[in-house]
Parts: sequence; C-alpha cells; structure tokens
Amino acid sequence: VDLLPAMLNVLEQNIQAHENEAVLNSFIELAEHRPKYLRTQLEKILDLMLKVMQTDILEDNWKQLALETIVTLAENAAPMVRKHTKFLPQIVETCVKFMLEVEDDEDWKTTEDLGEDEDSLSNAIAGETALDRLANALGGKAILPHIVKLVPSMLLSSEWQYRHAALMAISAIAE
Repeated sequence: VDLLPAMLNVLEQNIQAHENEAVLNSFIELAEHRPKYLRTQLEKILDLMLKVMQTDILEDNWKQLALETIVTLAENAAPMVRKHTKFLPQIVETCVKFMLEVEDDEDWKTTEDLGEDEDSLSNAIAGETALDRLANALGGKAILPHIVKLVPSMLLSSEWQYRHAALMAISAIAE
C-alpha cells in the first residue's frame, strides 16, 4: 500500500492549519534519505511547496522549509527534479523574489557588527543559498536560462534591492 498520497494529505492539512512544522520537516528528511520514494507524487510535492513559498498567509519559516524541501530533492535526486521542467522557472523566480526581501539598514556603513544575526534566518539569505545549491545540484544549464530572463530588467530597476538581488543571483550561480 502506497502511503505517500495519505502523507501528502496530512501535509496539506497541516499547512492549511498552520500547525506544527514537524510534518514538513519529515518531508525534508524523506527528500534527503529516500527521494525516490517521493517520485510518484513529485509533481504534487513541487506544486505544493511552490504554493507555500508564494503565499502571503504563512510565516517565513514555513516558506523557507518549503524551499528547503525542493532544494534537498534537487540535491539528492537531481534527474527527478530536472525532468519537471515546468517548475524550474517558478522555483528560480521565487528564490530571486526571496532575495528581494533584504532590508534597508540606514546604519550599514557605521556598524561594526559583522557577525551572523537574524539575517541568517531571512528569506534573502535563504533564496540566495537555495539558488547556489540548486545550480550546484541541477547544473548551470538548468538554472542559467531562467536567471538570464530575470536579471536584465532587475539591473535597470531604480530600487537597489532589485539590482542587489540580480547581482547576487549571478554570483550564486556563477560558482
């Protein structure tokens, strides 16, 4: 008996109720240790994770866990994820949108605290890190075309966050 559809239903209910993140964390563990088990429902999983990442209703930690699920799948089952090409543009675009969530700090040039702080938990850092990991896992050829579509208009934006995100996206996939 395949329990995966029932597990996905529990995950969806859990997300809708904004309950404990443990169920989503369990899917990350499955993606890491048994990604092929998720193959039959991969399209539904990717779609659900993208919906979580793109909603305004859920807190950032939920969005970051959904992103981690996708990235972990890409790292542990790249061919499986690469086959679902219709999701790649949305995944890359969502990572870049996360990168836009960098906050404007008026004191940035006078601060002496260069250590890690709450920024390590920010969507901006999560998006940049995910983009780097996705490029490493799926290969630049899978990610680059989507970055090339997004970056030119971002570099021309009058808002510094867009220019910053564009440069950081190029940097993340260039390695």
